[in-house]
Formats: sequence, structure tokens, C-alpha cells
Amino acid sequence: MEFTGIIISLVLAYILRNKDLNRILKLLFLYVAFSEAFKQTVLFKLNGYYDFWYFPFQLCSLPLYLIPLYFLSKKKYFLNFLSDFCLLGGICAFIDTSGMHYDFSILTINSYLWHYLLIVTGMVIKFDVKDENFRYEMMVYLISIVIATVVKPHTTKVACFLKVSLDT
Repeated sequence: MEFTGIIISLVLAYILRNKDLNRILKLLFLYVAFSEAFKQTVLFKLNGYYDFWYFPFQLCSLPLYLIPLYFLSKKKYFLNFLSDFCLLGGICAFIDTSGMHYDFSILTINSYLWHYLLIVTGMVIKFDVKDENFRYEMMVYLISIVIATVVKPHTTKVACFLKVSLDT
């Protein structure tokens, strides 16, 4: 199933390749913002408390922050970062999908859709935006790691920037 979803994501990205990138990014941002708010609300209702483990600051949730930063700054390196790391994060998430499965099936579906959209986002940007200096992308990545380490010190493994508990 995962492979089929990745192929469909790539085909969708190819279809969208010459469309208005700003419009696609705005629609994507609306989806990820609504989706994340929905996920946080459902998890809060299911658990009866807010579990900081699910705070959205992982590599895969960076579009929540970087898309608005791009629109505010118009800096292409945010797009380059999203292109490279969304594509990589979206594909790598399907290597081990255990972190994408929840007890509530709608959250599992949402997680899969989210990661497929990361692939679409990465490819649509790749088709539209010329890669610029990778140094700035790495700066964004390193700053994100520092922020994640400060914001989520008990759940962030700096080396991989994955949601992995250090308590175990």
C-alpha cells in the first residue's frame, strides 16, 4: 500500500508541476494546519490530557512553520529546504510506519495522507524552484534541531531529528 501511495504522490506532483506554486503551498498549509489541530484535539480528548510527546515539531511537521516563513520572507531557501527535506521525510516515513499508526483509525489515515502530501510538496517545489545554496538549507535544518532540542528535550534525538524518546 505504501509503495502505491508514493507512486500516486509522484504522479500527482507531476500533474501539479506547472500550476501556481503559491496557491498549492497555501492550500497545503491550510490542510496541514487543520489536520494538526484536529490531531491534537482528538489526542487530547482520547487521553484526557495534553501529551507533549505529540507537540508538532518534528521534521515532518516543519511545513507548519516554514510555509508561513516563506510567505513572510520570500526567501527561496525555505522552499529548497521544504523540497529536499519534505521529499526525504515523506519517503523515509514509509520505511518504518510504526510511528504513523494510532488507536484511532482516522489519525492513522491522516498520518499517511500527511506523509504522502510531503512527497507531493517536495516534488512540486522541485519542479518549480531552482535549487540554490544548500548551505542555507542546512542552516534551517540546524536551527530546527536546536529549537526541537529546546522545545522537546525529552522526546528529541538530535542526531536524527526524529520523534524518539530518550527515556527508554
